[in-house]
Amino acid sequence: MTRPGDLVCRIGGEEFVLLLPKTDEAGALRVADEVHTQVSRLTVGMAGLSAGAVTVSIGTASGVSRAEDLYALADAAVYEAKAAGRNRTRSASAETTESSGGKRFRVVAA
Repeated sequence: MTRPGDLVCRIGGEEFVLLLPKTDEAGALRVADEVHTQVSRLTVGMAGLSAGAVTVSIGTASGVSRAEDLYALADAAVYEAKAAGRNRTRSASAETTESSGGKRFRVVAA
């Protein structure tokens, strides 16, 4: 499900970023759904974790040209996903981005 321009990077610890060039919010949400599906199937035998035990919180952002703003918005959205109960996706859209002035904020709706 990857395209030639897509990039997955480990930020540190258990944090990753997926860069999906030329992808709108709907596309990012489709990818987030697939990540949730694949992670739910993971098993970690050495740790005694069966399928469904590993979860992921995802924050998405789109419609912003500056990488710093895009990252800050996605980061805030992931913290909102965690606060909402984990194993969820929250999205910062271009509309909320414009009203925020590019500053960091918590997304309250997906």
